[in-house]
Amino acid sequence: MKGLSAASGLSCESVAKKYGFEYCTSDYHKILSDPEINCVSIVTRNSLHASLVIEALKNKKKDHWVYDESEGGSRIITECCHFIDFMQFIIGSSPMGNVHRLIKG
Repeated sequence: MKGLSAASGLSCESVAKKYGFEYCTSDYHKILSDPEINCVSIVTRNSLHASLVIEALKNKKKDHWVYDESEGGSRIITECCHFIDFMQFIIGSSPMGNVHRLIKG
């Protein structure tokens, strides 16, 4: 993983080191302007998410968002989906595959 941004430089540094990010910053603009980054995961409160996604898209970064008013949804759904996607990436495994193995024994 390339870059990590968080409001606190100290927490950002420890998380970046723990998960192998190449660098960390307290200025998210550095992530959005990095030409080597093409996909971002915006893990913020819902009230901040939309504006950051718009800014990321303007910088040609990809993000995914599961809430669609026509389909319904809620804060729990959006945050859980992002969390599950992130954990799936970290562990390199599909949760359904793990559930299947647990059920099958």
